[in-house]
Amino acid sequence: MVPRKHPLCGRPVVNLQDLRNERLLLLKEGHCLRDDVLTACTRAKAELRSVFETNQIESIFEVRSGFGLSVVPEMASSNAAGCTLVRLHKKSYRRIGYIRARGHLVSRPMREFTSWLRSIAKGQ
Repeated sequence: MVPRKHPLCGRPVVNLQDLRNERLLLLKEGHCLRDDVLTACTRAKAELRSVFETNQIESIFEVRSGFGLSVVPEMASSNAAGCTLVRLHKKSYRRIGYIRARGHLVSRPMREFTSWLRSIAKGQ
């Protein structure tokens, strides 16, 4: 995710190495998204420099102000008003699972959530 007038805006895809000299807005230590971004950077041999860290994901969407850029999951794209989303060259995925005890009461929201998880798992 980059500010609208950023040089990377016109590109259909970027590699993590293309972001090396950019200012990165990142979640603080302990957030799984931060770990995923840093792992992807390590695997791509791209060291990015963090200039802003926050506990709230909404704060990293302040790239719209031109302060820097961020790496966000596609599912968060609805929060990117005022920003441009540029795809990374290589898609990354992570596996999410859930577990519950047999006999445990399953609420309607939980049934809907697990149904949604199953539907996206079938789509991959």
